[in-house]
Amino acid sequence: MALPTYTMSCFKLPKVLCKDISKMIATFWWGDGENVRKMHWTSWNKMSQKSGDKRVGNGKTIDIWQDKWIQGTEDERVKTRRDPRCTLRKVDELIADGVWNQEILNHWFIAEDVQKIKATPLSITGCQDRLYWQYTKAAMFTVKSTYDAAMETRQHQHMERLKGDSGSTSYDQQNSKIWKSVWTLKMKHKLKHFIWRCLHRSLPVNEQIHKRTGKGSLLCRSCGEEVETIEHMLFFCGNAETTWKLAPLQWDGLKELREGEKWRPPTIGTIKINSDAAFSQNMERIGIGVVTRNAEGELMKAWARAELKHSEPQVEEAVAIRMGMQMAWEANWKAVEFQSDCKEVVDMINKEDNQQTRIAIILEDIANMRCLFEQCTFSFVHRIGNGCAHSLAKFAVELTKKVEWEVCFPMWLHERAQNEYRGSNSNVSKSCSIKL
Repeated sequence: MALPTYTMSCFKLPKVLCKDISKMIATFWWGDGENVRKMHWTSWNKMSQKSGDKRVGNGKTIDIWQDKWIQGTEDERVKTRRDPRCTLRKVDELIADGVWNQEILNHWFIAEDVQKIKATPLSITGCQDRLYWQYTKAAMFTVKSTYDAAMETRQHQHMERLKGDSGSTSYDQQNSKIWKSVWTLKMKHKLKHFIWRCLHRSLPVNEQIHKRTGKGSLLCRSCGEEVETIEHMLFFCGNAETTWKLAPLQWDGLKELREGEKWRPPTIGTIKINSDAAFSQNMERIGIGVVTRNAEGELMKAWARAELKHSEPQVEEAVAIRMGMQMAWEANWKAVEFQSDCKEVVDMINKEDNQQTRIAIILEDIANMRCLFEQCTFSFVHRIGNGCAHSLAKFAVELTKKVEWEVCFPMWLHERAQNEYRGSNSNVSKSCSIKL
């Protein structure tokens, strides 16, 4: 039985025609004549089931026990064995008032599933559940992606047999000009190799360890304040800065480079909303901070919220932006500018790339809420320019309930906002060079 796949890839067929095609397929499998029907050994739903994993929107179409919807697990299904007394069927039965029902989760599911479910983002605008195909960026199934995935698996198996000793060259992986400049530097080979590892992000910092294993804390063990990235470890950690000051080197422009993206006041009539997310040392508590200011740098409102759950920075940064949008809409602001220090999320919002696996539903909510404002923009700012929101997020980690400020603000937050506004008009040098 052949399907008109080429025609279907070019045109949207009428529903009546699709129904006729489905009827012909059913007749092929089960029909033995005009008035005779064969035994239905397999249901039509199973034979026509779509491939791919499911992502929770409103949860109304996702089967709790059968569908793949738990992100971060081996097969993306719940590990809990269904209790015969449990009448729960669809995921929407686990949701109450837009959040996961903690009481139901604790009663029917094992602790591991409870943590994974609570880390699954939910829609606040009623987005529909969706299928996700993990082998394409757009999350849509294509024959080419299946072929590419099969070839990649085959190549991986072949490399495993060869033990992967040969590897690929820098020339194959990056622009040859970059590597040519690295390998021709007049320094010891071990330093060149260190630079190569830095550029390939192959140093064992907490960020990379957590990305590859899903275990351990993301925070720097030295300062305990920020995610331990390669840049943070080498330049921005307090201990690293002290080391640079003591070293017989002068790195002109490093401080200016870091401060090059300070907080800038919005245009008159626009409210700037900065948001950030912070994690406890054991990654079990999450704090979200949202700070709003006008063109004069004055604090308008501030919100702080904490949650007890395991999650990922990218997810919570997107949640923080969405929370800021929700608060701005409730305040009836018309012209708003949202800022975050998570460049990856901001880029996906501006490119309207809402198919990313972990935060697809959140990005769809943000896209839906964007039309609520007359003017709405999203921009990236470095951590140094997101200090107020970052401090508030760290403060929120220890909270037991959501806190909101208006008119009266904590003294430390007010002083931080004033300092950022005073330093917002300073000019900085963009040069960066090393002097011996």
